Amino acid sequence: MIIRSKQFTFIFGLLFSLKAISQTTPFNISLEPITITGLGGLQSFAFGQYDGKWLIIGGRLDGLHRRQPFAAF
Repeated sequence: MIIRSKQFTFIFGLLFSLKAISQTTPFNISLEPITITGLGGLQSFAFGQYDGKWLIIGGRLDGLHRRQPFAAF
């Protein structure tokens, strides 16, 4: 009886997930790579743009994980 209950739950979940309707978003997102001369790879940063000017706060140039595990953080 337990096996049949598990099978029923699995089949019901599978059929229910196939009938799920996804939502459409009213916007699109596109990414365009840019290159800034003299700026290496930057990670873990926050940025904003106002009046055509960029403000970049924080970030690391050396990466989060170094070659020595004891010095990674």
